[in-house]
Amino acid sequence: MATGSASTGFLKNKTIHCLIALAIGLAIGFGLQPQEGLLTHEGVMALAVIVPTMYLWITTDTSWTCLLLFALLIITGVMSPAAVWTGSMGAMGVTMIIVYFLIAVVMAEHGVINSVTKWFLTRPIARGRPYVLIAMLLAPYLILGYFMPTIPVTVLYIGLVSKLCEKINIKKGDKLYTYLFLSLLWGNGRFTASTPIGGPIPIMMITLLYSQVGVSVSFAQWMMVGIPFALIGFIFIMLIMLIIKPDVTPLKNVDIAEVVKDTPPLSKSGKIVVAVSVSLIAFLIIPELLMHAGILPGFFGTIVRWGPTVPGIIALAILCILKGDKGETVMDFSKAAKGVPLGVVLFVATINLIGIPLAAVPPVGVAETGIVPWLGSVLSPMVAGLSPYMVFAAMVLAAIIITNLISSTVTMMLCFSIGVALMAGTGVNLTVFGVLVTLASCLSFLTPAASFATPLFFGPGHITMANSFKINLIYLVFGIITLMIVFPIAYAVLPV
Repeated sequence: MATGSASTGFLKNKTIHCLIALAIGLAIGFGLQPQEGLLTHEGVMALAVIVPTMYLWITTDTSWTCLLLFALLIITGVMSPAAVWTGSMGAMGVTMIIVYFLIAVVMAEHGVINSVTKWFLTRPIARGRPYVLIAMLLAPYLILGYFMPTIPVTVLYIGLVSKLCEKINIKKGDKLYTYLFLSLLWGNGRFTASTPIGGPIPIMMITLLYSQVGVSVSFAQWMMVGIPFALIGFIFIMLIMLIIKPDVTPLKNVDIAEVVKDTPPLSKSGKIVVAVSVSLIAFLIIPELLMHAGILPGFFGTIVRWGPTVPGIIALAILCILKGDKGETVMDFSKAAKGVPLGVVLFVATINLIGIPLAAVPPVGVAETGIVPWLGSVLSPMVAGLSPYMVFAAMVLAAIIITNLISSTVTMMLCFSIGVALMAGTGVNLTVFGVLVTLASCLSFLTPAASFATPLFFGPGHITMANSFKINLIYLVFGIITLMIVFPIAYAVLPV
């Protein structure tokens, strides 16, 4: 009976949010008037569809609402059917995220995560040295997060740290327990943003930059900013331990071999997965470095122009062909495909689609909307007297605040779109702005609703608002400092 009541309550709330979204759409569609030279009728219709959808993303769901957006953009005449399908499921980011999720599924299936973690934790240098042990626990977590979607890695590490805490007899609420789980939560945000392989958020921004600004950012360029962001974050995670000074005595005599005893040796299939994955990462980075170094620029330039998806597909094909354990192929494609989250794929497709009507020069099949110049005219009085770089800083700071209240992906898209409207034509490098907003949006850990990962920590009670808020604020300050450090790096390596 209780279950039925809860379900009814949930549906009722969902219905209310859908009715509110409908009211918002009707109010915009009938209340907002086109403005000559700025907002067109199609622009009004686009806002009447996009704004309610974003409201539903925050309050209900980010999967079926994406499909509904596809249909409404066609019905309202903002985009032709062909433009919607091409700009959504046909976008480069969609195939890219499917390919890399498939590779990540195979890495998890063959025990790569557990094997890498076991190797780090069982190094002799960590024995009897609690601080070193914690560093060796977090280092592979960070490294794996560069090359795998973050949630599967985080779920496995939550289980590992829970087992470790049980072994050394520390409980929820203890300062060391809280610190260890906060470290995982902070790390999740850092490596989510550090590489396009580690999470969908960088891929979403790459597609937004391409559709709204017309700039292509490569994997290597993103990682030149993202990896320093993650490494500096790792240093700050260790620094916070010295600031809050948890009692690490229980870690001095812990038998790590006992904690990881259930982890089998890496199998033949696992070794093949590691070899293919490492080769793939090298193939994504080295050709671009050689091209910029002037070594066979024509040859390596051609490889770079393939983009990251083509090498990923080749790696995928190799895993589907090579035989591993028991004479079976390393990847069973049908089995691996079940591990690809359709909701995330749809969300990436939708982020790209929304960027198309906002473009200054929309492609064939898309009506001119004038949304960006109109939004700039509406918001510009609020920032009158501020230099473009002060607006830049204000929008990044806004992203840090908002991302801890609502979804980090919604925060990223919202702050980026507003920032583009305010800073277009001012000489600010909007590519740098987009990347910095993405990094800022991943500093999401203050509240249970801040990101996809936070419920994994707040839900089971590993951390609470009461025992984590002050420490989280300290780390948030460190996050802002990190953004200031990587800002000049971003300006040096990212395209205009």
